[in-house]
Amino acid sequence: MADWEPVARVGTPEVKPGYGARTVDLFIGTVPTAPAEWKQHFHAKLSDLGFKAQFNYKHADDGEGMHITAPEDSFERAVRAVDEAIEYANEQYETVDLPFELQARQHETDLETEEARQLAALNERAAKLAKPGEPAWMRYRREQD
Repeated sequence: MADWEPVARVGTPEVKPGYGARTVDLFIGTVPTAPAEWKQHFHAKLSDLGFKAQFNYKHADDGEGMHITAPEDSFERAVRAVDEAIEYANEQYETVDLPFELQARQHETDLETEEARQLAALNERAAKLAKPGEPAWMRYRREQD
């Protein structure tokens, strides 16, 4: 993912009365949409900080939103925990997951390049065996590739 952008919290957290006694439900936006590996790091850190969140609002490439329940009298602590978990997940993703992802993509590119080289060599050998004339179906197949 050479096009990786770190995830960031955006906007003002939306606060709604919670279902439990003296709790609030927070709705928090992030951009861009986070990869699954990033979310694993985020959830692990947020859990260590005493909170749980659900990503449940996704808007194509416009990021996504999460829901978190927090004590009414200290919901600011929950938002700070989200910020800390985002920072941690960005760092972990960039140092652990992204290098592996880039290495896997490079390996795939190398395999495709080698396959193309081998096919070109085979086609070159086949061209040495050519005879005059060509049926319509062969011309059609070549034009479709």
